[in-house]
Amino acid sequence: MLLEYWLIIHNLAKCKILDDVMCHCCKRFAETPLHAVWDCGATQDVSVGSITSLQNWSTCCHDFRDLFESLMDRLQKEELELFLVQAWQILNQRNAVIHGGHLREPGWLNKRAEEFLDEYRNAQMVFTPSNESSGSCIWRAPLAEEFKLKFDAAVFSNQHCSGFGAIVRNSSGEVTAGMSVKGPYVNSSKEAEVLAC
Repeated sequence: MLLEYWLIIHNLAKCKILDDVMCHCCKRFAETPLHAVWDCGATQDVSVGSITSLQNWSTCCHDFRDLFESLMDRLQKEELELFLVQAWQILNQRNAVIHGGHLREPGWLNKRAEEFLDEYRNAQMVFTPSNESSGSCIWRAPLAEEFKLKFDAAVFSNQHCSGFGAIVRNSSGEVTAGMSVKGPYVNSSKEAEVLAC
């Protein structure tokens, strides 16, 4: 992802869409993936300010891959996940700077990164289905080389919106595609399910 970002920056400069490849935050060095998320003085305090094992850690990495490998050795899984979300936040903020915005302070970026990561982790929680059956309907896998689409809708009264989701499974029961989307406020789940169709 970061290598693609760097290539895009350089291609935009080559096409004269960006004036140059210099960092738009510190304006002193070329914008590389390593510089963007680690070396730039404008963003250095983000990870170091929240991940204790990175404080007072100096590294001389040649590129982002070296940095990532070093971080994989140094950080616990949860810290590495936080670093990656922070890197994503930093890249979003740097993009805002390119388009006339400003960098938010490191504390705000750290808080948002932790919120995003918590939201992701909560969404990954596996729910155990109850033994109670609401009907006699049992899911069966589709025949070989066929797929089965399941969709549903929900009403979120406290948020004044609805939500729609769909999942596609193959003949082995494996999920091959899925999606969810926020919808308009509706009065009942029946109305939401009609919209989902």
